[in-house]
Amino acid sequence: MSNTESKLTTWTDTTYSLTQETWLYVVSSSEDGTTHLVCPGVPNGGNGFVIRFQPCHLSILESLITQLQQTHNS
Repeated sequence: MSNTESKLTTWTDTTYSLTQETWLYVVSSSEDGTTHLVCPGVPNGGNGFVIRFQPCHLSILESLITQLQQTHNS
C-alpha cells in the first residue's frame, strides 16, 4: 500500500458544531457528478472540511432536510 492510499484509509470521527456564522458553500463537479459541501478551515479556526456527495446520497440528504424542518417547525 502506498503512502497516499494509507492516508485515504485512516479516519477519525469528528463532530463540528456549525453556527449561523459558519462559512459554508457548495461546489458541483460536472466531471464526476458530485457536489461538495465546503467549510473552509481558515475562517473556522483551522477546523475546515469538505464532504463529497454523490447522487446515491440523495435519500439521506432528503431525510436530513426533513428532520431539520421538523425541528425548526416545532
